[in-house]
Amino acid sequence: MRKILLVEPNYKNKYPPMGLMKLATYYRRLGDDVTFFKGDLKDLVLNNTYDALLKQLYANDNKIFWEQYKPEICKYISRGSQEALENIPLIHENAIILELLKYYRKYFRKKEYFKPENRIYDRVGITTLFTFYWDITIKTINFAKQLCKSQKEVMVGGVMASILPDKIEEATGIRPYVGTLSTAGQLDEGNDMIIDLLPLDYSILEEIDYVYPENDGYLAYMTRGCINKCAFCAVPKLEPEYKEFLPIIEQIRYTNERFGGKKNLLLLDNNVLASCQYNHIIDEIKEAGFTVGSIFVEPNKFEIAVKNLREGYNEKAYIKAIVRQYKLIIGKYGEKIQDIYDLLEKKYLLNDYTAKKETILSTYEIVKPVFEDYYRKKEGKEDVWILIRELIHD
Repeated sequence: MRKILLVEPNYKNKYPPMGLMKLATYYRRLGDDVTFFKGDLKDLVLNNTYDALLKQLYANDNKIFWEQYKPEICKYISRGSQEALENIPLIHENAIILELLKYYRKYFRKKEYFKPENRIYDRVGITTLFTFYWDITIKTINFAKQLCKSQKEVMVGGVMASILPDKIEEATGIRPYVGTLSTAGQLDEGNDMIIDLLPLDYSILEEIDYVYPENDGYLAYMTRGCINKCAFCAVPKLEPEYKEFLPIIEQIRYTNERFGGKKNLLLLDNNVLASCQYNHIIDEIKEAGFTVGSIFVEPNKFEIAVKNLREGYNEKAYIKAIVRQYKLIIGKYGEKIQDIYDLLEKKYLLNDYTAKKETILSTYEIVKPVFEDYYRKKEGKEDVWILIRELIHD
């Protein structure tokens, strides 16, 4: 099993990174361990440092529930806070515990996570967007590449990478992928999956704190490329071959089954009106449920998260999703479900860093009726809508 890191630079973005969502599907189907990250990369390595320390803490004393002290531990590792250190148990009783904390504080402060022997990721993928995000994108690539065991396994792709591959290589030493991953075996020789045709892995959006403005829709293309070759446009470089029709029905069915239904359909095609199969495209949109008078009933997101957790699908994402759901009903019902709040607090289920899969599942039957009531009351009519956006790249 390979450890895969997928990164979107910490710029503002209206739409989730479809390329990384397809890559997440690809690597999960190969049985790899996939992590998606968007934010300050120092927070990523801090969390990785904490995970390494946590194993050592349990090896020395497994009677303490160390996860509940994560805020104090991370504050000490990152800032050297003596106040935080004093709030960590056994630092005066167990000399090994104190030495471990000091070791990992030094490890983080001296950036030893960049040393080749300490790198934990087998492959790192970074997406790019617009050229006006040049500085933050290059900074992200140059940071993330140092987390990969081999620089040959660092992948850079996306819009900016396809427009300015030579300049990116000059600035980072990484040769980007240009265009889409539309041929089998591009990332792993002998593999027959075409990554650009894979369904999106929406679960990765649960791993991060960033909320994309367009987060409640099926994201898709029903055509690729453009018949025009305008000199100012980047599309001929990104998608040189015009494809008149790409089906979406199976992708939507897969999304519904795995991640739950979405309210909207967002087609990010470059020139859908040029397609000779335009009528076919409209018929498929209707077949997908987007017709006049269609309504959307929000799925029970708690049940979806629990189902995926049971099946072992992106557990870290769905533990975070379930904790968000707990906080949602507490905010909604307040004192009416004081017994539920007390149970969740007692079981350490109100923070994603203390919540455990087995504890979530053991309390499932108790909290299930509250979520059934919550989502039953939300079953009002909501009109669905479709957005066909003609993207013009910079």
